[in-house]
Amino acid sequence: MEELLQIKTSKEQLTFSVYKLVKTLNRPEVLPIKNVEKMIVSS
Repeated sequence: MEELLQIKTSKEQLTFSVYKLVKTLNRPEVLPIKNVEKMIVSS
């Protein structure tokens, strides 16, 4: 159960990192967050 929680946390951290990167680039149309979430969920 703990391992599962760790995976979820790292996925959230990854999502946040990508989100910050997109915000920094300020070009959300290049990499929509919904696509990023789908990518992460499917991986």
